[in-house]
Amino acid sequence: MLVNSVNVAAAVDGKITCSSVTEHVVDNLVTGQSHYLEVAAVNSFGRGASVSSNPVSKQPISMVPGVVENLRVNVGADRMINVQFDAPKNDGGLPITHYRVQYDTDASFDSKVDFTPLSDFHLLAKNNRRLGDVQMVTVVSDLGFFPAGTFVLQFLGQNTFELDYNITASGMKHALESLSTINEVDVSRELFCTSAAGVNNCGPSDRGYVWMVTFIDVIDNGIQTDPFITSYDTFYNQRLSVTGDFLVGCDGSNQNVGGFKSPGKFNNCYVDKTRAYVDSYPEIQTMCFCDAQMVTVVSIWDFSLPELSFCSSLGKIHSSWIIISLPRV
Repeated sequence: MLVNSVNVAAAVDGKITCSSVTEHVVDNLVTGQSHYLEVAAVNSFGRGASVSSNPVSKQPISMVPGVVENLRVNVGADRMINVQFDAPKNDGGLPITHYRVQYDTDASFDSKVDFTPLSDFHLLAKNNRRLGDVQMVTVVSDLGFFPAGTFVLQFLGQNTFELDYNITASGMKHALESLSTINEVDVSRELFCTSAAGVNNCGPSDRGYVWMVTFIDVIDNGIQTDPFITSYDTFYNQRLSVTGDFLVGCDGSNQNVGGFKSPGKFNNCYVDKTRAYVDSYPEIQTMCFCDAQMVTVVSIWDFSLPELSFCSSLGKIHSSWIIISLPRV
């Protein structure tokens, strides 16, 4: 055997052996009480000899929590950084009460005159909950056409099978959860149509569908976007994407797709008349001044906005929101 390609000879060939380690967590023990453990292997002939642990006994004690997992940050908007993390696997034996979130302009976290971070605030554990990101998959044809064909969804490098243009919500849920990168999603489906004043785009027939996908448990939870590759991009790319190469739009004269007639046309169905895309779903919340109080204080993430009354103008409400800069966790 040659070592490092410098013609150094070894008497025997090197070998590497990988052995798995079996791990089992014993929980619900009494704090401070000594516990002794033995393990024995069992097969079809019976039980083998037991071996005691080393050290022989251990006393469970409460300790500080483990480190938070999967800490990641993204630039969310002007003057805002989005911080996401998962709770530690080990809570130290006691419930986690809060998290300390610090940020600074110096990597040593001591840029203030008293050598402390610019900000050090507490995020209550009860206020820290997983928010499922919501994204919308839209398949829509041009006015005067109805969609047909199939499309494919991609998520973190994996593809679904070909999905019908009108696949049910449960069908899309099954297709996405069959990917190894997704454990659970929630899917709802609506017709693509709006009759809002000046935006009427319904047309005489169904133009397509909108599927609302909520990511409940995936391989990397949190906001399902990734920054683009180059530093010149300021927006984020959806992890969920769609390919609609086999989608067509039909004019209604012949609804059977098939039979090549002319470039881009299949029995009065055109490959450029239906498109598919993915977009984020904007979250909307409603404030109701329902108890006839003259003045109300609105809080978000422990930040209090200026006092508002039931007769506050839309401009005043808008200005009260934009004067604060909120961390997003």
